[in-house]
Amino acid sequence: MPEVIQDPTILNTLTTGQLKTMAKKRGIPGYNKKKKDELVKLLSQS
Repeated sequence: MPEVIQDPTILNTLTTGQLKTMAKKRGIPGYNKKKKDELVKLLSQS
């Protein structure tokens, strides 16, 4: 899996755990309390 994926379509195919791992690697604060839809939005913008 690439380090940075910003395409929401691809992000939606990942599990919440995978999205949280990506958010952690990118240093996004508060990622652990976010739901999948919120994580997809954050990751697609960063």
